[in-house]
Amino acid sequence: MTSSQLLTIKKLTVSFASSNGIIEAVKKANLNINKGEILALVGESGSGKTVTGLSIPQLLPGNVIKLEGSIIFDGMELLKQPETILRNIRGKHISMIFQEPMASLNPLHTIEKQIGEMISQHYLLSKKEKRARIIELLNMAGLPEGESRLNAYPYNLSGGQRQRVMIAMALANSPDLLIADEPTTSLDVTIQAQILDLLKEIQVRTKMAILLITHNLSIVKKVADRVAVMRHGEIVEEGTTEKIFIRPWHIYTKQLIDAVPKGEPTTLDPKAVEIVRFDNISVKYPIKKGLMKRTVDCIQAVKDVSALIFEGQTLGVVGESGSGKTSLGMAILRLERFEGKAIFMGKGIHLLHEENMRRLRSRIQIVFQDPYGAFNPRMTVREIIDEGLRVHQPHMQTQERNELIVKTLIEVGLEKDMLDRLPHEFSGGQRQRIAIARALVLKPKFIVFDEPTSSLDSSVQVQMIDLFRDIQRKYKITYMFISHDLKVIQALSHYVLVMCQGEVIEQGPVGQIFKEPKEPYTKTLLAAALNVRALSDVHFVTG
Repeated sequence: MTSSQLLTIKKLTVSFASSNGIIEAVKKANLNINKGEILALVGESGSGKTVTGLSIPQLLPGNVIKLEGSIIFDGMELLKQPETILRNIRGKHISMIFQEPMASLNPLHTIEKQIGEMISQHYLLSKKEKRARIIELLNMAGLPEGESRLNAYPYNLSGGQRQRVMIAMALANSPDLLIADEPTTSLDVTIQAQILDLLKEIQVRTKMAILLITHNLSIVKKVADRVAVMRHGEIVEEGTTEKIFIRPWHIYTKQLIDAVPKGEPTTLDPKAVEIVRFDNISVKYPIKKGLMKRTVDCIQAVKDVSALIFEGQTLGVVGESGSGKTSLGMAILRLERFEGKAIFMGKGIHLLHEENMRRLRSRIQIVFQDPYGAFNPRMTVREIIDEGLRVHQPHMQTQERNELIVKTLIEVGLEKDMLDRLPHEFSGGQRQRIAIARALVLKPKFIVFDEPTSSLDSSVQVQMIDLFRDIQRKYKITYMFISHDLKVIQALSHYVLVMCQGEVIEQGPVGQIFKEPKEPYTKTLLAAALNVRALSDVHFVTG
């Protein structure tokens, strides 16, 4: 290990026991990280990236049956150290930012307490000194109003703010190595750019090394010094960022670089009829305080939004977190209280009694961002897809229902022998296909997609976009596609609403919005998205 090397991984092998047998997650992987550099570890879900990251501070789950090789950190072999030594290294010398901050932060503790606990693990400070350090860390992590956030709980913060709290916790003890596991996956393009800029700025200022684990090659060139590409547990290519992007030699690396949403929306029928119309939709959330929980104020999530969607058309709805996108979609499906009018195929959804609305739900469906959270983990795929049929088609014969389930499953790119498996046995992309099958089996006319691709790998994203187009083309289904990913919106949408703080600030055909945006906010969104996308639009040299 040279004086410049901070971490050296040699022939790392990690295997897990599972219900399907032994899973070899990492296979004799070799990796080096130098002091003060950013190394990006990239690859699809299941490639072994996160397992490699978790192996360094020894945070692997309990079902590990094999952990072999060598992990040398600053001259110390970590695999041979007792828990007492590792506990002193974690947080102080090696810190980690996890993919989902809401799952990593304690919902019952304030921000001040959680960051304070990280400091107290390694240093004895007075209450005043610790509070000052916490405020300093929050400011460093891009929360200048940090002092006013000390008594906030995680659920009081936005996704970007929670991620900044996680960064503050990770930096609490000035670590030598920061492991950032998918730190920007579910964030808006503008917040994503801010977090990446923040990590780079902190790294330059503190000379800290960063292992950036990500499936998104398009963000890597902006911050990484070197890149290691992982597939099926093996490092298949490694080199400087410039070399990997300009002259990749492994076919898998080339596939990752090329995996960006492409193509155009489906061709619209000029005689298409109106399917959905909503006029002056407003959604308010009451703020309740006091012992009697009286309503003292309200949050205006959506304000006077109107639009028209035709058969086979996709309405793209974009904006940052908190802009009102999801609230609008939920209101149109009458899953949220709203003011205004929502018309579906000539029927006023806002006027229907609950029983009549229930009958209509087979024609209007929703696909959520996190399908795993929307599934009953104890139900098989067959039962998940069949659930809607049993409610809306109770008299359908068993054989006919089974044939329809199989046909729909195959239609979304899955196989018949998957029907009796449970949700946890599938990848993120496969679970999203199951969610689509559950909606599609009812033959709906209108589907709301709420961020269905935000947590998927780039290559899987491309597959899902092709699937959305194929389904729409075949059945002339009308979509409302909610996303903060403008690349996806551009590839799928015919018409776009740009939302900010509950209002539509700009709307128009997709070509107009992307080529000639009028509003500064739209230009900011596009600049953030296209800046990131431009990094992936690299024509690499072959040979």
